[in-house]
Amino acid sequence: MEEWFSITNEETVGILLTVFFINVILLIMVRLNGLRTFSKMSSHDFAVTIAIGSIMAATILQKSPSLLNAAVAIAGLLIWQNLFSRWRLKRNEKHLENQAILLALDGKIIDENLRKSRVSKGDLYAKMREANVLKLSDVKAAILEVTGDVSILHGTKEVDSVLLENVKKHL
Repeated sequence: MEEWFSITNEETVGILLTVFFINVILLIMVRLNGLRTFSKMSSHDFAVTIAIGSIMAATILQKSPSLLNAAVAIAGLLIWQNLFSRWRLKRNEKHLENQAILLALDGKIIDENLRKSRVSKGDLYAKMREANVLKLSDVKAAILEVTGDVSILHGTKEVDSVLLENVKKHL
């Protein structure tokens, strides 16, 4: 149990140096890759963000992987993300991606879609409160996005149909 609470000076310096260098490496790679790197615009982007965090944590707290191993792994993920996002731009069909799901439309909750997407009414109401919805009847659409975020479109004006174009109406 004593080892749970002990750390040597050498380990402390190693961790701090690794934190510094892995962050410098990541900043350079993100600068080269562009703004999309941590955007969460697709489920793939979200997975890459989590994987990079995992690589960084393992590199900081363990002797293996080395900084160079981590740099290569992060670079590989960012190159793959870049290629995948370019590929997405050139195709119409979504073979490898989930589709956003409509949870409510015109003030009415779609219970079937809530059940199938495993979102509770309480969770949906919480997202509506976050979006400053005052009346359920003002909700034009509630959408479970591919990243897991919930978008709430509300107000007095009609929703432009293009905003719901790639959203599954029924599961």
